[in-house]
Amino acid sequence: MVWALTPVDTVRGAQRCYIFAAGTYKVGRKDCDVIVQTDTSISRVHAEIVVEKMVAWDPQSGAPANPSYVRVVDRSKYGTFFNKVQGTQGSRLHKDEDAMLADGDTVTFGTGNATFRLSFVPIVVFFHGKKSGRISPCLQAVMTSIGAYATRKWSDECTHVLVDESCSLTPELLDAVLAKKQIVLGDWFKVMAEKNIHTEMPSSTQYIPKLTLDGMEIQVVEIKLIESCLAGYTFILGSSEKYKFGDKLHALLESTGAKYLHVDEFCANSQDSGAGENDKDILLVPAKSPLEFSKIRGLFPLSKITDVKLFAAILSGHLEATAIEPPAYIVASSNSTDETIVVDSDVEIDTATSDHTVAASKSEHHIEHISDDKKEVVAISEEDAVNLVEAKTSINLHSDQEKDEIVKPMEEDVKVIEKTATMRGFKVEGEDIPVMTKVPKDETLDSRDETCHVIYTQNLVVKSILQSARAESIETGGINFKRFRKRGAVSGNSFKDLIPYSREPYRESDYERGTVTDFMREEKKRRQMEAIAEDLFNNAKPKKKAAAGSSIHTMLTGRR
Repeated sequence: MVWALTPVDTVRGAQRCYIFAAGTYKVGRKDCDVIVQTDTSISRVHAEIVVEKMVAWDPQSGAPANPSYVRVVDRSKYGTFFNKVQGTQGSRLHKDEDAMLADGDTVTFGTGNATFRLSFVPIVVFFHGKKSGRISPCLQAVMTSIGAYATRKWSDECTHVLVDESCSLTPELLDAVLAKKQIVLGDWFKVMAEKNIHTEMPSSTQYIPKLTLDGMEIQVVEIKLIESCLAGYTFILGSSEKYKFGDKLHALLESTGAKYLHVDEFCANSQDSGAGENDKDILLVPAKSPLEFSKIRGLFPLSKITDVKLFAAILSGHLEATAIEPPAYIVASSNSTDETIVVDSDVEIDTATSDHTVAASKSEHHIEHISDDKKEVVAISEEDAVNLVEAKTSINLHSDQEKDEIVKPMEEDVKVIEKTATMRGFKVEGEDIPVMTKVPKDETLDSRDETCHVIYTQNLVVKSILQSARAESIETGGINFKRFRKRGAVSGNSFKDLIPYSREPYRESDYERGTVTDFMREEKKRRQMEAIAEDLFNNAKPKKKAAAGSSIHTMLTGRR
């Protein structure tokens, strides 16, 4: 078990402390195990809480073992009081005096309101393992050091469930989930024993195991995350005997915030209330018999989930969309009264990729392929097709499925006008049969990429049997990748990019206009003028020096 020292009132600087191991713990203002900052009557080291040994929970009495082996020793100037009632002083301890404490006793440090209550926090562990297996001696020693009590019998007094990794899901574990008891691994108790004293219980998030159910691995989460994880969902159930852990199913759904209805009740209300249109109405199907409700028409619009996946969603704390099977819908046939059930996930949506869309109906027109000249033949009516069969011509049907597509002829003939198509005919027993043949690619117009417009009616169904890409690969022996090259593309190192300011790089247009010649003429003239000015300036210097020298010489000679 664990001892908790909890403040009775909201005291500044006081926190709840959990004692996980035997030892001596100091209480004071600063640098102590239990810090109390209320008034000046609290000494630096005011008192000591001595835990001689950790006692376990007694299953017979349903209380902690007696005695508790917890003492308080006063080390202060103003004293320590225990079981102090409002209006009374209680029992005061003088310096170095101690007293034995029990579950529920209160201790007041100093003359203020720093009152704490000593309470017992039981740790009763339900060991869920193999019947022949036992707890390892190392783990047993750790659990004894913190006062944990281990049992193999599940009861409401159990606080935790100890399991091994990848343990199978059992009804006892589901009972623990319903009772909101955390499922942990043995390492969690080792972490608790290492702390001695702490302000909170160690988190078990990293020490939650993985369980297995019918080969499926389930990552269990904390109990608080399981609560209300299925809120908003309504599950349609059959008899409880059909499901795995059926006796726990209703309670589990209620604990997760989900609702449930019986199949008969849902079918009775579906016609009036329109039930089944909500996406969160899910039919629960037994995993061992997935076709249990396949014959009930009113359940067709519902999504489905197996009981195994539902238990996995509850223990993991969330329901994934991939675990839900989408509903089936009914497609009514136009030629009969039968109805086809199509699963929503198998529906293929066709998107039109051209400007003209041909209605794909079962008509009397049929396209056939002649292997000799590789041309497509269009039979216009059923009568002509019958005549072809009677005459035993060499026209071969491409498949048996296409034979069934020939139906009664329409009143008007189909007229196809296309630039790249020509009409021809041949006689079978004296009757003309119109045939539309495609012109080979060599006989088409200039532009290969030109769009061909076909004037057609909805009664014509054209099926292209030969693909152009396949024919090209047979003729050339491989794909011609040059046909994908862009035409008219200019390289990045073109002359226009290197010399962007010249519009006509190969014609001396600037010289023809005379702009460059005038500029060079003016530049030459300017340089000549500068040269003349430079010469005049240089010639003027010696003359000035000579004139200055002669005048001085004259003055000197004149004085003599």
